[in-house]
Amino acid sequence: MDFYHSLAAICLVSFLGGLLPLLYHKIHDLIPYFISFASGILISAALFRLLPESIEIIGKYTGFPMLVGFIVFYFPQKYVITDACDIDAADLSRLGMLTFLGIGFHSFTDGIGVGAAESGKILSHISFAVIAHKIPDALALSIILISLGIKKSQVIFYLAIFSFTTPFGALLTNSLLTKNSMDWVGYATGFSAGNFLAIAFGDILKKINEKKASIKIIRTVLLIAGCLVSLIDFGHG
Repeated sequence: MDFYHSLAAICLVSFLGGLLPLLYHKIHDLIPYFISFASGILISAALFRLLPESIEIIGKYTGFPMLVGFIVFYFPQKYVITDACDIDAADLSRLGMLTFLGIGFHSFTDGIGVGAAESGKILSHISFAVIAHKIPDALALSIILISLGIKKSQVIFYLAIFSFTTPFGALLTNSLLTKNSMDWVGYATGFSAGNFLAIAFGDILKKINEKKASIKIIRTVLLIAGCLVSLIDFGHG
């Protein structure tokens, strides 16, 4: 899968995933399982793809962009909904368009990882990780917009905007990186590794107190499955 095909796939999955709640209202119940699987993929992609790529390019300096990437995404989750995991505990009647901006920012930072991966030649693995996480994010955004009483036509409009945020971030990042030295690719992949880990661990920690043992087991299995699937060698790039 080349760069532009990856962006098209991400855009399509983001949009179609967001349409599901308009067609099937009980899809909300499945979001935790999507999150578990996607979190496993993100962790594996960060530790076994992005991080080694960054270390290979900038060596001991990898820790700094990785820490920045973690902080930039992890702490905003405390103040505004930025991903699917937040909506279970949220009072949907009080949510405003700030939520749309929060999830949009989250989606844009995913694009940084894709853009850096293209420059670093690990595109297939990172695109797969982003696509997996786009499904619960798109579902969450759509559910939030519907719960706010927004018309279906407007929900579809916002979903269309959302679906382009990751490709926009990827194109912008890739454009900037191609004009600079490979060191910047190392910093960008390190930043994205921290970003992926912040997303994944934020999701996991929010759900760690799940009371039903059977659900805990299912989610743990899905998490491990996500980690293993992400280790599959898709070939170069």
